[in-house]
Amino acid sequence: MIVRLLVYLCGGFWSLYRKCNKQRFSPLNKFYRLLFKADSFVHGSSIAWDSYFEGQPCFPHGRRGIFISKYSRIGKNSVIFQHVTIGYNSN
Repeated sequence: MIVRLLVYLCGGFWSLYRKCNKQRFSPLNKFYRLLFKADSFVHGSSIAWDSYFEGQPCFPHGRRGIFISKYSRIGKNSVIFQHVTIGYNSN
């Protein structure tokens, strides 16, 4: 509940995503990234803050079960449904 409130106060999920990528190496940026990670956990998804989106994608069913790995590049006007993996999940 608190995580959703903080994300709302930051301007929503996509505003928080942009804030994570805007500033580098500041205490506020660390807070944004931690909040972004917590929000992804609450929604049951894993969207890397360092993945690249040309535009805001559409999530018709919400962000439940979506995995987007870092360094993924998502095009403009894309539609991403639930339980989709983009990228890879290996170390």
